[in-house]
Amino acid sequence: MIVAGDDMFDAGLQEFPHQLVKKLTDIIVVDIFTPPVASRIYANTSLAMYEALRFEDKSSTSITAKLKGFDPMPLPVKDVTYNYAISAIQAFCETAKKVTFSAPEISGYQDSLIKIYGTNLSKEVIDSSVAFGQRVADV
Repeated sequence: MIVAGDDMFDAGLQEFPHQLVKKLTDIIVVDIFTPPVASRIYANTSLAMYEALRFEDKSSTSITAKLKGFDPMPLPVKDVTYNYAISAIQAFCETAKKVTFSAPEISGYQDSLIKIYGTNLSKEVIDSSVAFGQRVADV
């Protein structure tokens, strides 16, 4: 279950993937990755984001389950409330930190986005969302 406080948050739900990819692009340019490496970075981080966010829409299925080389993705714990946007931010950023040289910059951006999307949410929801995103990133 996602917890959304207002229309601004709902509009932001459509924007944060673009914000994350833009930030990653800035980092890829600075870190001077070759195009093949950059494409793998985009693919892995975007898959992590999708796999954490897909539970927002019950009709969405796992993409990584159809690909070779991926372990099964974790599932949300029943009866726990999540904000899947926060989970997706966590999964994307933690994956990006593993495959770039700019972990401190990513961490700062990650913290600021989680703070924004965590506005009006309980600490429990934020913590469960971050933990779920981390489980996705760890796959």
